[in-house]
Order: sequence, then C-alpha cells, then structure tokens
Amino acid sequence: MDIKDVSEFNDAIGTLGRMNSLWYNADESAMNLDAHQWYHTLLPLTRELITDMNEKEEEESKELIENIDPLMAAYIKKKQNNPETEVPRELYTKLHEFEIFLRRIYDRAGYKTKRRDDPRYAIT
Repeated sequence: MDIKDVSEFNDAIGTLGRMNSLWYNADESAMNLDAHQWYHTLLPLTRELITDMNEKEEEESKELIENIDPLMAAYIKKKQNNPETEVPRELYTKLHEFEIFLRRIYDRAGYKTKRRDDPRYAIT
C-alpha cells in the first residue's frame, strides 16, 4: 500500500468532535462519580491519542490501564451486590491520574491550539 504525503481529505473536524464529546463525557462521569463510565470514556480517548504518544507514553498508558483494570473489576463486582457501593479512593485516584496523563498528551499534540508560536493564528 502506498501512503500519500498529502491527502485531499482531512478528518480534523471529525476527530475534534469525537474527542470533545469524550472529554465532556469524562468530565460528567467524574463529577457524577460514575467510575465505570469514566473509565470507558478514557479508553477511546487513549485510542484517539495513541498516534500522538511516544513509546514511553504508550507503555505508561498500558501500565495505567493494567493498574486500573483489577480495581475496576473489584468495584463492579461489589457494586453488583450493593448498588450503594462508593467509588474506592484508590480507583478514583488512578482514573484521575489516567485522565491527567491523556490531557497532557492532548495538549502537547496541539489539539487545543493550532499554532502555539502565534496565538493570532490559533483559530484560522
């Protein structure tokens, strides 16, 4: 398969729309203490940002997910038996760290501002 240097197609608007929706859902889920929804909103954000990560960051994202998975599984199991179960502090903290990690990549990749060197061109 031949990869073109330049394409007449641009998925920037679609990508930003998806990511904006996911960030909104992550915020809402965190504020509502819906750990399951929060986690499952951060996972597609990871998929969107994976191409902007270096090798070290990819490894860190895998580690974050591996650390959260067992905590989430235990929480879901408890919640099934008792719907009033609160989000454990450790799980909340890990989700918070995961989101901050992704937000830093999002920012560094330039999704917030198109051109950092001159803010006058940020929205053009």
